[in-house]
Amino acid sequence: MICFVNEERCVGCGLCVRVCPLDVFRMVPRDGRRKPVACAVYPEDCMSCFICEEYCPANCLYVSPERSPLHAVWPFHEEIEKTKNGGNK
Repeated sequence: MICFVNEERCVGCGLCVRVCPLDVFRMVPRDGRRKPVACAVYPEDCMSCFICEEYCPANCLYVSPERSPLHAVWPFHEEIEKTKNGGNK
C-alpha cells in the first residue's frame, strides 16, 4: 500500500495516471524539468495492484503491499519525515 516514485527516473509519460484504477497519481510540474513527473498524491488509496509498476517504461515506481517493519515499532516516523523535508510532508 505504499507507493514510491523515483522522480529522477520519471520520464513524464503519464501512464501511471492513466492505468491506476484508484486515481492515486498526478503529474506534477517540477522546477528545472521539461515535463511534469509522477507523484503519488493519494498513496493511502493504493490497493497494491502493481499495474503502475508493470506499465512504467522507466521503472521508477515501487509498490509495497506492506509497511516496513520500522513503521510497526517506531511511531514517530511521520515526524522524522517532516523534519527531513523541512516541515513539508
